[in-house]
Amino acid sequence: MLHRFGLELLSINAIFSGLIGANVFLMGFLLSGVLSDYRESERLPGDMAAGLATLADEMQSLHQRTCAPVALAALEHVHTLGNTIHQWLHKRERSRGVMTLISGLNEHFLAIEPLTQANFIAV
Repeated sequence: MLHRFGLELLSINAIFSGLIGANVFLMGFLLSGVLSDYRESERLPGDMAAGLATLADEMQSLHQRTCAPVALAALEHVHTLGNTIHQWLHKRERSRGVMTLISGLNEHFLAIEPLTQANFIAV
């Protein structure tokens, strides 16, 4: 209809179709790389929660078995770390605070080392 009345803004030719094909190819190429990052970012909160839950379970069972105050302190530290990560995900906590708490786990691991099996803590 536009062609009949001479209202075409762009004429369809080989260059135009080549440009469209190249753009579609580039968009597909870019999206294929970005989608894997989105899938990974969706998994990240669940992986962090599972790791913290495992640490908390181990500290709780160690405390129940030995009644050691260091296990209870480690459990409280893991709880604080979980809350801080939650705040960080909502941009209410700085990354430095989260990293400090993660590094603070080392002290607790060293403190509970005498109470655990030899292969329990990987250094």
